[in-house]
Amino acid sequence: SKNGKVVPGGKDELKVPKGIAVDDDGSILVTSGESEQLMRFNKDWTLAKATGQEGNEPGQFSNITRMRINPTTHQYYVCDCWNHRIQVFDRDLKRVSIFGRR
Repeated sequence: SKNGKVVPGGKDELKVPKGIAVDDDGSILVTSGESEQLMRFNKDWTLAKATGQEGNEPGQFSNITRMRINPTTHQYYVCDCWNHRIQVFDRDLKRVSIFGRR
């Protein structure tokens, strides 16, 4: 990203969006399938933060798909399909926990 804008062809480019959710603060969360990232956008669609890459280590994804927001804790539950797990992140996109394993 450059100045919060998504740069075409860049590492943080939104490619093959698979899941979307909106947090109560207006943040827009998108799972980007081709880049294997969880991306958080501001209300005006400027990129606030992104995390992840392809792999099987904690914080990495293999076929990232849908995600849900826990409305009480504001944690993000992300389906990491081919790693057979759910990864949980906080609002700062720091990994909190993992359920399941490969």
